[in-house]
Amino acid sequence: MDFQKTKLLLDKVNALYKSMSADPSQVADIERDLMRNYLRQLYEHFMEASSSVSPPPVIPSVPAPPPATPPAPVPEPALEVIKSEPAPPPPAPPVEPATTYTPPRIIEVPDSVKEINEEVQEVFNPRVDREPEPIYQAPAQPIPGGEDMEELFSTSEAKELSEKLSALPIADLTKAMGLNERIFTINELFGGDQQLFNNTMAQLNQFSSFLEASRYLAQEVAEKQNWTKKSKKKKAKEFIKLVKRRYN
Repeated sequence: MDFQKTKLLLDKVNALYKSMSADPSQVADIERDLMRNYLRQLYEHFMEASSSVSPPPVIPSVPAPPPATPPAPVPEPALEVIKSEPAPPPPAPPVEPATTYTPPRIIEVPDSVKEINEEVQEVFNPRVDREPEPIYQAPAQPIPGGEDMEELFSTSEAKELSEKLSALPIADLTKAMGLNERIFTINELFGGDQQLFNNTMAQLNQFSSFLEASRYLAQEVAEKQNWTKKSKKKKAKEFIKLVKRRYN
């Protein structure tokens, strides 16, 4: 407790009391308020001193809880032994009733169909006992230029299927050759003269038979360009074979 402050407050109270008691009829309101203030400060001072030295509060002791008893053991359920029964045998497959044999029905083929089949067999499986065909077929009228020129324009009949397909008709000779084949033909058979090649192809398109085309080629082109020469003969026969397709 601060006794110095207590003494100071008491001196103030005594001095003010002495001044007020000298003339009690003349006590002013400010003196009364001042006395109340001194007394309030003195009261608060004593209250602060009493709270600072108060003993610590006593905390009541709490009894310890009793020890927990362990839970009773839970008995395990008894395992039930399940006996597996053997699987039933699979059902026997149904027995199909015996079927009676029905002989195939014989279909009578018409004579027209037989003739078509014989023609097809003749194309793909020709008979070997027939007379061999001549390798070359010369035109009915001789080709001008001698035997070499006649041999150049003679053609053999197609036997294999690939040969038959390569001999299909051509509607326009000017459109029957590719660019590379056209250039090679002009250089080999027409002496590099493109105008002669164009005029020849246009003229060949106007003929109605291969015989007429053969005579024109032999006289106007083949003899002048020497197609019977050994180096040109193979290419000339290929070109003549192409021309012949225009009249098939």
